[in-house]
Amino acid sequence: MTNLTKSFAQYKHYLILIVALLLANYIVLPLSEWQTEQQQTLALITKKSDKVNQLLSSKADYADSLKKVDSDLEQMRKFVFAEADEAKFKLSAQSKIENILNTSDCTIQRIDFKGDSKVDNSLSRWRVELRFTGDAVCLTQTTRGLESLVPNISIADFNVNHRGLTEEVKGSFNAVMNVSLWHLIEANE
Repeated sequence: MTNLTKSFAQYKHYLILIVALLLANYIVLPLSEWQTEQQQTLALITKKSDKVNQLLSSKADYADSLKKVDSDLEQMRKFVFAEADEAKFKLSAQSKIENILNTSDCTIQRIDFKGDSKVDNSLSRWRVELRFTGDAVCLTQTTRGLESLVPNISIADFNVNHRGLTEEVKGSFNAVMNVSLWHLIEANE
C-alpha cells in the first residue's frame, strides 16, 4: 500500500489536471455555449420588443395613414367601375355608353368589348370599340359626355369620316372610337 500511496502522491498533480480538463470539457464549455446562446436570444427578443414598442407608439400615425388610404380608395372608386363580376360590369358600362350616345342623338352601330389587361390583382383596364353615326353635334356631345362621365371612360383614339358636309357643318359622320374603362375586380377575390 505504501507503494500505491507513493505512486499516487507522485502522479497526483496529473490526476488533478485530468479532472480539471474533464470538468472544463463537459461542464464549463457547454455552460459557456449555452450562456452565449441565451445572450443572443435575449438580444433578438430585445430587438423584437423595441420594434413592437415602436409600432405601438406610432399606432396613431398608422391609423391616420390608413384613414387617408381608405379616403383615397373611396375617391378612386368613383372613377372606376366597381361591379362584382364581369357581366354586371359590362352591362353597366354598355348602358352608360348607350345613354350618352342616345342623348347625343347618335345612331349606335356597335359597342364591342375588345378585352382587358390586368393592371394588378384588383384592377383591370378594358378596351371598348364604339361605332356610331350622327352629325357634328352628335360627335361633340358624345366626346364631351364620355370625357365627363363618372366612372371614368377615357377616349384612347377615334376615327371620323363624313358624307355630304355642308358649310353649315351638317352631314352624316361615321365614327369609330376606342375607349378605355377601368374595372375594380377586388370583390371577386
